[in-house]
Amino acid sequence: SKNCRRELYTALTLGKPIVVVLEVDKDKGGATVDEMKAECRQCCVDAQEYSKALSTIPGFNENAPAFPGVLELPASVIDYVFAEEPVVWVRVHDFQVASLKLIALRMLQFSSYYKNNPSELAQGLKVHGELGPF
Repeated sequence: SKNCRRELYTALTLGKPIVVVLEVDKDKGGATVDEMKAECRQCCVDAQEYSKALSTIPGFNENAPAFPGVLELPASVIDYVFAEEPVVWVRVHDFQVASLKLIALRMLQFSSYYKNNPSELAQGLKVHGELGPF
């Protein structure tokens, strides 16, 4: 959607982390990575839409070095979004817990505290009542 692309372009421009969750169940709207990339090639192509999204960022200055201007769309978007393997979402309880832990772990890795203390995440995460870390 247009709003999703605006969010994506803003995250890309500001260097915000993205955690991609891959729904594999076609009945739930799932897709393969290749299908997602194909959709991006088809939809993330409007440089004008990208520029408009950038102009909504508070303090945006198109001449500032932090803002790369119009990128190579859609290649830049695909490279950014799929820089890491997506977390596969599986709808079976124990696998859901594993997926949620991977999502949380990736999000925590981007926080300033854990960037400075990465060893604290080396053991993975543990859900209350679980036998050991994932």
